[in-house]
Amino acid sequence: MASFCNRCVGTTARLAARPQRSPAASQLAVASLSTSAIAQAGAKKGKPAKSPVKRQGGGFSKVKVGGAQAKQKAEAAALAVRADLIGPEPDLSGLHEFTNEVTNEENVGRPTRFVTQRWDAISAFGLPRNIAKEFARDTPTTVVRESTVAVIDRISKPSNPSSKSNRILLSGAKGCGKSTVMLQAVDSAMQDGSVVIYIPQAINLINSSSSFAYNTDRQLFIQPALSALLLQAIQTANKSVLSSIKLGHDVTIESTSAVGGSTSFAAGDGLDKLVAAGAKSEALSVPVLEKTLEVLGSQTEVNVLLAVDEVQALFMTSEYRTPDYTLLESYALSVPRLLLDYISGRKALARGTILTSLSFSSPRYLPTLELYTGLSGALASPVPLTPYDHVNDYHVAHAKGLEVMNVMEKLALGEAQGMMSIWSKKGVVAQRKFAPQDDWPVVVL
Repeated sequence: MASFCNRCVGTTARLAARPQRSPAASQLAVASLSTSAIAQAGAKKGKPAKSPVKRQGGGFSKVKVGGAQAKQKAEAAALAVRADLIGPEPDLSGLHEFTNEVTNEENVGRPTRFVTQRWDAISAFGLPRNIAKEFARDTPTTVVRESTVAVIDRISKPSNPSSKSNRILLSGAKGCGKSTVMLQAVDSAMQDGSVVIYIPQAINLINSSSSFAYNTDRQLFIQPALSALLLQAIQTANKSVLSSIKLGHDVTIESTSAVGGSTSFAAGDGLDKLVAAGAKSEALSVPVLEKTLEVLGSQTEVNVLLAVDEVQALFMTSEYRTPDYTLLESYALSVPRLLLDYISGRKALARGTILTSLSFSSPRYLPTLELYTGLSGALASPVPLTPYDHVNDYHVAHAKGLEVMNVMEKLALGEAQGMMSIWSKKGVVAQRKFAPQDDWPVVVL
């Protein structure tokens, strides 16, 4: 006790010996050292304390004034700094536009650029992850390849117009350009006036990133938000073509919401009206998407291209779970089930093509044994199937009938020269001139 009293007396003496601060200095010390929001608000006159707000995930946080604006300014400043370091955007106007006139064997290796209007229409569906990163700031460019010519010839001049005979699967090693060839095919179909339905990331259909609910009428789990987004993309990319396709009879769409209700369309209405209704209302989106594909499948006036990248995701167990925490198969979800109806041939487009592509970019979503088994040896499995392996017969049945088209792993000499030409124009490599550029035929539009 004595030692404690001596320490108190010594401390009091030292404090008394210090010079006394003015009231203003005391307030400044409190404002600069205190971490309390209330103390800071009291020290700064005229600025009320920031009230806590409830977070969605629980807990509280301070209200941030101008946080979004400050973040946008910081990102803009960072982009400006990077732009100054990188330099001006390269002038690629000299490159020929990617059109159907250049997709022939004589132009293999020719460097081209996508037309801005069609590129924006394709982007409404989204883009594959690697391509979206590559062309985030640069002009979208591409090179005509032998695989490009083969795929576009196949979808533009099919031996049988029905999609039952035109179900194609693009395969090849990782990074060989399957997604780019599919993009070229989608662009080519748009030039021909076809209706295009393009799904660049099929993994997003099964990775539990969108809302879902069980529907007793359909006896499957519906994805209304995902269906509405797909209808919005279809409407944006095919606006003029959809208006020319007319409904052959009166159509009534029943709402999938708990409230119920229905919407009717008269015979002779454009298909664009039906698509617009589903794009605006999630309660109508699921049946509208089904009806849209049904109408497109029955008409024979316009070509239809259904292109699905990362298609292996439709042949596996999804990340969605039932209320008892059981994982759902992909075919138990409305959007994958609808796509599988056409990919498997259960339903067909009277005048159309199904173009799918594998992706090996995500180790978690690699092609399954069921897919390899359904292709009946057309695609070599990296792991042999043994009697002890369990396969889902439904997935196997969905894969049967797909025609495998391989995309060349290595670039041909002319294709490599075309890529080097683009990279030199973008400043990625040193400037080089390649002789094959002078030998390419002149295209007259």
